[in-house]
Amino acid sequence: MNLPKLQQIVKNKRTIGNFGGLNESLILNENEFSKMKNICSDMYPGITCRKQRGDPIAKLERPFGLYWKNGLFWVNGGNTYYKGEYVGFYPDEKERTLVGLGAYICSFPDGNMFSTVDKKFRSMTATWRGDVTVEPVSEGSTFVRITGGGIGNAFASGDGVEFSGFVTHYAALNGTKILKEVGSDFVVVIAVDAGDPIRRFTNGNITLTRKVPEMDFVCEFNNRLWGCSNRNHEIYASKLGDPTNWNAFEGLSTDSYALTVGSDGDFTGCLAHNGYVVFFKEDCIHTIYGSKPSNFTLDTVQARGPAKGCEKSLCNVNESVFYVSRNGVCIYEGSLPETVSTKLSGKWKAASGQQYDSKYYVSVQDMAGNWRLLVYDMRRSAQNQAELWYQEDEEQMKYSCYAEGKLYIVDRNNMLREIYAEKEEDYIEWNLESGDLEEGTLSKKKPSRMQLSIDLTPNAVLTLYVSYDNSPTWIRVKTITADARRNYQIPIKLKRCDRYRFKIRGRGKFRLYGMSRTTEGGSDR
Repeated sequence: MNLPKLQQIVKNKRTIGNFGGLNESLILNENEFSKMKNICSDMYPGITCRKQRGDPIAKLERPFGLYWKNGLFWVNGGNTYYKGEYVGFYPDEKERTLVGLGAYICSFPDGNMFSTVDKKFRSMTATWRGDVTVEPVSEGSTFVRITGGGIGNAFASGDGVEFSGFVTHYAALNGTKILKEVGSDFVVVIAVDAGDPIRRFTNGNITLTRKVPEMDFVCEFNNRLWGCSNRNHEIYASKLGDPTNWNAFEGLSTDSYALTVGSDGDFTGCLAHNGYVVFFKEDCIHTIYGSKPSNFTLDTVQARGPAKGCEKSLCNVNESVFYVSRNGVCIYEGSLPETVSTKLSGKWKAASGQQYDSKYYVSVQDMAGNWRLLVYDMRRSAQNQAELWYQEDEEQMKYSCYAEGKLYIVDRNNMLREIYAEKEEDYIEWNLESGDLEEGTLSKKKPSRMQLSIDLTPNAVLTLYVSYDNSPTWIRVKTITADARRNYQIPIKLKRCDRYRFKIRGRGKFRLYGMSRTTEGGSDR
């Protein structure tokens, strides 16, 4: 008598102990997540929730700038603050570009310098108007002394100053000249034409001006300020060690520098990187090589730069540059940029970025106007040769700066705070959602069991949901409220399906160390 043969049930157990990050693509790995909130990589290869935000340092009504120079400096409306103290007032309310040089914080487009030593403001520009007497320093000398009441008080020797108002055949004294000597009531310059000696004369309504060019982006490199102008299509560098002088041209290694660029489009940022100054446009990158004006050279490559609206995303992270281009997040290391956001979906119209702990923090705004804070773990991505992105929350970094191992932000509510507090938060709400899990086979199968190895702090709450075969309905299968800080092994029974997703929601500190799934194989019907 022949008995029917029974098909052997094959059980397959898959264990995951190395968790990836966010992957919003249609197809993702089983250790990645299609959605997440308030998740970070601090426990990699495990996964955990982020730390709590830092306590507010100040409430800003109208933030217009944030910078660190031996202490926090910020602009609130027209008021400026340094280390929490009011230090001055701007006459108008607009966004400031802030950059440091020496002990000074330089503000553009105002052209002001704030000294972190005496906590006073000084102007980078200077103007004097009045009547003057002009005469050669000595008989036949090419040096000319120009005398007027208080004419030298606002200037210094070596300043590049523009003269205007001279008439008749002495009009050659108009234009930009270097002040060779300065006193309270006189300045000395070199006459333009030594072949036509200047006799003593007086002239009314003369103007002396030390100017700062109109610049859209400014950075510091090698003890100079560098900037670029969209209006003039020019790149500038200040005199060595002197942010007040942008028109000092004497043929010296300390001279100012100016260059016209021929590329199309507006500049979208600049920064110093690996010994060079780099100026970005949406479709090209300009690099300045050299150590002094006589050997400065410009190199241009056609490549993606920061997109308009995403200028604040430009940031140095370790030895690399990150920014948001038209096509996503790029990393630039000196040659050509590469995309590192292939796992992220959607297009962004605005972005702001900063670095912290070898990570790139970028808040991005989608086309619907929604913000979210994404984090790229550069160190662990390099180790695993994969993109590791994590989503924290819907935070907007209006302004940010990194200093002394801390990241400061002005958030969407205009609160100035550290990105994280020193203490741990026990009640942050978080969630994780997987992609479609097919268990490596297209045949029918029964995912009989799921088990989580997770550490919960006291009073933390965790709920697990499952969705089967593209159903929009999520079924709650398990809820745990931790009674003590310990590791929980959570077994969950599942039903037969082609594919399924799971979602974990929680409140409080957790650490997910591992996950296993047991599947019973079926037929191909």
